[in-house]
Amino acid sequence: MDLEAAADALYALPPPEFTGARAQRVKAARAAGDRACATAIGGLRRPTTAAWLVNQLVRRRPADLGELADLGAALRSAHLELDGAALRTLSTRRHALLAQLVAGCRELAREAGQPVSDAVARELEEMFTAALADPAATARLTDGRLSSAKDLEAGGSPWPATDPSTRPRPASALAPAGSRPARWAEPGTPDQATTRALATARTELLRRAVARDEAQAAEAEALRALDAATGAEAAAHRAVAELRAELTAAEQREQRTRQAAGVARRARADAQRVLREAERRHAVAVQRLAAMGGDDQAGD
Repeated sequence: MDLEAAADALYALPPPEFTGARAQRVKAARAAGDRACATAIGGLRRPTTAAWLVNQLVRRRPADLGELADLGAALRSAHLELDGAALRTLSTRRHALLAQLVAGCRELAREAGQPVSDAVARELEEMFTAALADPAATARLTDGRLSSAKDLEAGGSPWPATDPSTRPRPASALAPAGSRPARWAEPGTPDQATTRALATARTELLRRAVARDEAQAAEAEALRALDAATGAEAAAHRAVAELRAELTAAEQREQRTRQAAGVARRARADAQRVLREAERRHAVAVQRLAAMGGDDQAGD
């Protein structure tokens, strides 16, 4: 039985179907007499929801992952060259790409009727971030056989070796008589554990550098926003001061016009009293003249 074909088929399935299908393939491999393959298939781990979505993205939308390797290489190169400007530009691209990839996974989940929780979304971001930081993780992700985010850690592997017959034999069987035990590495040659530790350290350093540059960019953006807000605040203060000055001047004008209107009203009232008195005296004079038999039109 072909282990790679079995793994591809299993990791294409929805997680609830994985365990049953794996058991069937293990049984088939045993029936075919391939116990090594049956053991390897039995060691395949059921994928988390996030891992399954990434595997689906690899199979159904490979073009969405085309930028992942290129951007990861550019980020690592910019970090090694201590190119802050390039790192800031690439960090912006990184945010956009992560959002694009997570959005693609969400769309696939909706098509499958599978909800995407905040925890699943965080795991998706972790997996894509790990792939950006490490070319080996990129290769493992694009294989489409992930079981969880741990598969993308340095030295991690989502599934057993494709050829069980190539598994290393015990050191006693490989080492010639009189040779050093396997745990002794040649001087100047790092052992496997050291190599994995170095890879992990380099990956972590890159992640921290990207996080630092993103924080610096965010701080610079916050400073620009603060400067803009401070300028707007000062302009608002000036506008308020100007409006208050205009209001004070308007209130003073209102007070003056109110006083003038009061004087005019009193003058009119005085004029009305004078008019009424004049009209009264005129009427008395007319009556007196009429009583004397004079011209009753006098004074009109």
